[in-house]
Amino acid sequence: MLRLEDIDPGRCRPELAEAIQEDLSWLGLDWDGPVRVQSRHLADYRAVLDTLAEQGLVYPCFCTRADVVREVSASAAAPHGPDGAPLYPGTCRRLAPSERADRIAGGERFALRLDMAVYAHHRLLADADGRRLAKRDRALTLRSLRDSGVSPRAILDGFV
Repeated sequence: MLRLEDIDPGRCRPELAEAIQEDLSWLGLDWDGPVRVQSRHLADYRAVLDTLAEQGLVYPCFCTRADVVREVSASAAAPHGPDGAPLYPGTCRRLAPSERADRIAGGERFALRLDMAVYAHHRLLADADGRRLAKRDRALTLRSLRDSGVSPRAILDGFV
């Protein structure tokens, strides 16, 4: 299945989605069924979040990214991932249900977080120096490898 995340309108444009599909096809990868475009399935995601909430597996988090960075920076014991990156320390997991309800009722913005106390997460993809691969860091893309003459077989065999 190919799923395209397109909920950030500032960064997601139709021509980029087309380029991704073209690059994957060039690489020899195919997918079953239609491409799943994330923005077309928000109701599905809401239903799953509701189910997770009913099972007590998610909780509202009122922290901004800046709040998380501040908290992690202030504590030498803050959790870090296998790659050394700071992890969300679970600040809002410890809030009392009544405080959560009051803050939501007061209109405070929040995100639902999966309670990761019973789960593990795989490492981020990284380059040979251990730096995570990310567009914002100008990591190599399939398109750049393709344009530079690298073959699909070399990529699939891990020679790049």
